Amino acid sequence: MKNEGFIADRKVTLKYVGKCLVGGVAGFMIFIMTIAGAKFLSHMFGRLQHFNIDSDDYYLSLIGFAMFFIIKLLEPFAEKENEVSRF
Repeated sequence: MKNEGFIADRKVTLKYVGKCLVGGVAGFMIFIMTIAGAKFLSHMFGRLQHFNIDSDDYYLSLIGFAMFFIIKLLEPFAEKENEVSRF
């Protein structure tokens, strides 16, 4: 009987962390696509001779991952704070 509560808590935790990870991956993709798009347009207009994505671009996109991950991680706490402030 004690394990049922543990399993339910574990499912909630995995669902919560999974939601945060999906948000982080979305942020990473948004950043990498923006960087790649800007580099591609620079290449098309002749500002860059070669279109390539460096490792620095991936590191910069990790900022997007961290930002969206933290936003998704803190969303439930912000909703609870708004509910308390209504009274």
